[in-house]
Amino acid sequence: MQHQVSLYRGASRKEKPRGRHHRLTQQKRQDIKEAFELFDTDGSETFDAKEWNVAKRAQGFEMTEEQITQMMADVDKDGSGAIDFDEFVHMMAATIGESDTK
Repeated sequence: MQHQVSLYRGASRKEKPRGRHHRLTQQKRQDIKEAFELFDTDGSETFDAKEWNVAKRAQGFEMTEEQITQMMADVDKDGSGAIDFDEFVHMMAATIGESDTK
């Protein structure tokens, strides 16, 4: 039995349960997908610090390099240096959850 647990831990994140974002409505998930596509300017299905900065500026936010680096580190759970859709959904679901409780 212990062997199965360790195999599960090694599975890719796509095979693991998604956690909180399964509670998102289809409409919210679609809204998040559209937002992600605004950040992912090169169509790579991820976005890096440069793309994040461009998108935030387009939204009217001026951020320092240090702020961008910190935000990336907070969201980039796999340490790849880029935010993938699953990481973005996780971040947005947490944000939506916080705003829904206010």
